[in-house]
Amino acid sequence: MVTITKKLGSISSVANTSHTIYTVPADKSTVLNINVCNTNIFEADVRIVIGGDIIEYTTKLSSGEVLERTGLIMSPGEVLEVKSNLDGVVFRAYGMEE
Repeated sequence: MVTITKKLGSISSVANTSHTIYTVPADKSTVLNINVCNTNIFEADVRIVIGGDIIEYTTKLSSGEVLERTGLIMSPGEVLEVKSNLDGVVFRAYGMEE
């Protein structure tokens, strides 16, 4: 069986709002990568949470800065949630479901 890397979800943030961008299907596990890009002229605070576990908490990104986390393992039913204090911070998740 061939495993293909694919886009799992993306969003441009709304300030101070938690967004669910991906939920692992009940019969799968996922190896996840996530990129975060601050498209603002101001410094942004970002948060990444997987299944209730905080991966990044109030991590500061300068204007134009990119954060990438790779090789994050998600179990069946776990949810990827993201948040920023600013509008327009772009979150994109990609990976493999197995």
